[in-house]
Amino acid sequence: MMMWSNAHLELRDDALTHEDPSDALHPWTALMNRRLCFVALCALLAGGCSLVTSLDGYTFDDDGGEGGMDGGGPPDAGWDASSRPDADGPDATPADDAGDRDACAEGGCSECGGTGESCCAAASCDAPLVCAAQWQERTPSESPEARFSAAISYDADRGRAVVFGGFSGADTFSDTWEWDGGRWVELTPGTAPPARSRHSMVYDSARREAVLFGGFDGTTYMPGTWSWDGATWTERSSTTSPPPRTSTQLAYDSRRARVIVFGGWSGSDYLGDTWEWDGVDWTDVSPTGAAPSPRANHGMTFDAAREVTVLFGGRDPGGRLNDVWEWNGTGWTEVTAPTAPEPRDTTLAYDVARARVVTFGGWSGSVALGDMWSWDGSRWTEMPGPGPAARSSLSLAYDTNRESVLLFGGRDSGPLSDLWEHVPNAVCEAP
Repeated sequence: MMMWSNAHLELRDDALTHEDPSDALHPWTALMNRRLCFVALCALLAGGCSLVTSLDGYTFDDDGGEGGMDGGGPPDAGWDASSRPDADGPDATPADDAGDRDACAEGGCSECGGTGESCCAAASCDAPLVCAAQWQERTPSESPEARFSAAISYDADRGRAVVFGGFSGADTFSDTWEWDGGRWVELTPGTAPPARSRHSMVYDSARREAVLFGGFDGTTYMPGTWSWDGATWTERSSTTSPPPRTSTQLAYDSRRARVIVFGGWSGSDYLGDTWEWDGVDWTDVSPTGAAPSPRANHGMTFDAAREVTVLFGGRDPGGRLNDVWEWNGTGWTEVTAPTAPEPRDTTLAYDVARARVVTFGGWSGSVALGDMWSWDGSRWTEMPGPGPAARSSLSLAYDTNRESVLLFGGRDSGPLSDLWEHVPNAVCEAP
């Protein structure tokens, strides 16, 4: 199959658009040029042709994982490492309908059958290109030691993903690593938070610092709040603070410049409180009305397009959950959808380019999961694979510079140290 990098192919994926500059001169001329180039290239080979366009290039803080291995999360008596098979996602399937052909005739793209991917015009309007996202494993020469229940955030100002701590199954870490898109670098600041796992971290873009909260060192549920500015860790003092906890996920509300935490595991109870950090102090903003049930191991992230914090899944005393809640700064609202991912311990990230909340994998209560889903505010869509092996307690972040999801580590039958990128519209093929 012949591969062709086409820098001028127009791709649309919600808010992300790369336009063909020749279309400004004459759209039909541009379309014919594409058709002639495609036909000429295909004539060189007896086989089929495939067009590939690449984009350069979601913030996991901590999904908490299962209780038991490091003792920091809520108990989960049924866990057995041998019951976690590796699994890839389902194969991608092309989509073609009248709406795609109409868009092709206009020289544009349309969404493929609800998958959230794009079907883009190629040599014929009867055979539109199917553009799909793709997982790509990165293999740098040096990586952090294998671990799970680490915290990650993406510093958009410096273009770095920051990883702190985690648990190997034997050791709890206090190291700081940064990923610049090409390599891992271990940093050795003079002061750092004590070793911990099951903590949470998110990037505060208004104050240009990552905020870290919670965690467990093997004995103690860690109090206090820390910030990282790219060079120095600083323990922040505040008049009030949420009680120590693990197995929660921080979210950053960029509209109001607030870090939000909900729930978690105290060591004896599931928590159901809501707190906000303004860069100086924590405030308990728990509403008197509707709210998610007290829980741990849920995912949470801020949907910048809709200006709400989204919470999904986790578990409460009744078991695993797959409900969706939204926080608007004053109250929680439950959102129902016709379909949903399987109940799970999980983590979320926000894909800025596609304006979607995403989740990957997690723990069902009996097996590690390897599926990926996106949430558009009203419905869940399962995204095609293949991808990383099934796992739980992974670290997930969104790289705004490379417009890709970053997935680091986690565990299947043991701790992992692999790094993956999920790149939207990475591959376009003629069906």
